[in-house]
Amino acid sequence: MTPSATTRPIRVLVVDDSAFMRTALSRMIASESGLEVAATACSGADALEKIAALKPDVHVKSAQYRIDELPEKWVVESNGGVIVLAPHVPGKSTTDLVAAIRARG
Repeated sequence: MTPSATTRPIRVLVVDDSAFMRTALSRMIASESGLEVAATACSGADALEKIAALKPDVHVKSAQYRIDELPEKWVVESNGGVIVLAPHVPGKSTTDLVAAIRARG
């Protein structure tokens, strides 16, 4: 799925429950040549609506999930897209980080 100079950018849907991570991933993706953030979503249900409407090429989601557990898997793949999981590092990923901050707050 590498874009050439004559092809359209790879359109990416970024999904994360953390607004911080959605923004960080979106900025990282948008800064890369040939990549475009088609939209962001804050949940699986939100992602399903956006996938159906936008048909992104790539769906990026936190790796707290396995691809076969994602309810949106069939929609992404039926539209010819792929799912990329952002690594989940125990104690370092956004859900764990937010929980740790709240516990100390």
